[in-house]
Amino acid sequence: MAAAVIAGVLTGLAETSGSCQTENAQNEMENIKRVNFIAAIANEGYWGRAADGAIQTGSQKNMDVKCLGQTNLDSQELLDNLEISINSDLDGIISYGLNQSAEFQKLLEEADEKDIPVVLIDSDVETEHKLCYIGIDDYGTGWLAGKEMAEECDGKANILMIVSDKNITNQVERLRGFHAAIRTYPDMKVADMLECGSSVLTAQKLVTKVMEEQPEINAIFCAEGIGTGACCYVMEKQNRKVGDSMHIIGYDYNGLTKRSIEEGYLSACIQQGSRQMGELAAQVLDKYLNEGIRPAKTIHTHASLIRRDNMQKAEKIDSENVKVEWNYY
Repeated sequence: MAAAVIAGVLTGLAETSGSCQTENAQNEMENIKRVNFIAAIANEGYWGRAADGAIQTGSQKNMDVKCLGQTNLDSQELLDNLEISINSDLDGIISYGLNQSAEFQKLLEEADEKDIPVVLIDSDVETEHKLCYIGIDDYGTGWLAGKEMAEECDGKANILMIVSDKNITNQVERLRGFHAAIRTYPDMKVADMLECGSSVLTAQKLVTKVMEEQPEINAIFCAEGIGTGACCYVMEKQNRKVGDSMHIIGYDYNGLTKRSIEEGYLSACIQQGSRQMGELAAQVLDKYLNEGIRPAKTIHTHASLIRRDNMQKAEKIDSENVKVEWNYY
């Protein structure tokens, strides 16, 4: 009789334990926050590291991060991805900021109306309908690049400025900072401005053409990564090293720019912590969604200027460890 009672109690405890575990698992599933990460371009480099940062940090905070991308910087595709995300009943969105776009502003307002917090990364947009912006101090890094260029050129140069889009906020701010830094050097002159778009091949052709047609240009400032990569390619193809007759400073320290600095095809490069952007974006969304804590409207991430003589200080490039499943619509 006693044995039967004990067996019944144990069975009841086991059933209760199993029921609690099932209930806990169900509660945990219900508490998962669904977040979409919208990149400017899907890759394993800059944007891959940012996405991976959001995924890894999000997984630690009961957050399911889905990554949406595109093969080129296409404004309409990015807008479509944002609209899809807003209509998907999400808890939050992390997105590249598309400025100079009334439709992007309208979509941010729509997300706000639906209580979907949006964190902008890499490029900011002036609006009250975002949770915050996370990225480097674009003006400050532009100023740092300008100061470095002036010192390299001994205060005298004919400069080619390269952007992918002259209306993108982060590039506008980098150019503004660069101009401010060289303003005190009267012989540092801007000879031309090149808008190369988002195609690497197009950028390579345009850079080659400008170099051939304007041989007086002896310095190039690339305010973004596509132009920087194009310059590295052209310099290597022409077997032309930076030095007395050419100085090139760009953005986005990666495998190509690292090798180009080592081999003498690139003078210096601004390294941005794109992984840190993704990590911080997931962190601020977690704090806001679970504790109601609003972040500062602008959060600046770390950036540094990398030359051949300080490459040991560069953050490790870990693209080989990036495992992002990009979704295309």
